[in-house]
Amino acid sequence: MKLTIQRRIAPLDYITKNNGIEGLTTRLQETIDTAYRGYINSLGDTSQQFLNYERVRGVIERLPLEQVLFLQTNSHKANWLSITSNDQIIECTGKLKDFAQKYPELVYISRDTLVNLSQVKSYNAKAGVVTLTSGQEFKVSFRRRSVFKKLLN
Repeated sequence: MKLTIQRRIAPLDYITKNNGIEGLTTRLQETIDTAYRGYINSLGDTSQQFLNYERVRGVIERLPLEQVLFLQTNSHKANWLSITSNDQIIECTGKLKDFAQKYPELVYISRDTLVNLSQVKSYNAKAGVVTLTSGQEFKVSFRRRSVFKKLLN
């Protein structure tokens, strides 16, 4: 299915068109119904929010936002990010500022790191260290400490 979307092959390209007008009408209705059911299923549970990202240009994947721990820029590749979740690390294209604008739960703690507020276990304001539910600790940059502290309260 991903290649179908990436190559922009339309569902109508799969319909055999030599069955006469009645057969074509039936197959067209079945194709539209199938596409609509797939669309409804892709929406899934709308109460759960997803983080959308691109590993490969043109193929958008998603990850439940509640599983995302933090995002960091990749120092070896321009415009590449690492998304760290509870059970995996994903490399994808993008910019931190775009993710920060789209997902208010993701907050800057330094120039190269966004953390998910729902994954913050504790914050030591004096030392400027945030601890995530996974046990990982990050230093919050001095300039971002006051804003970060306000967002936690």
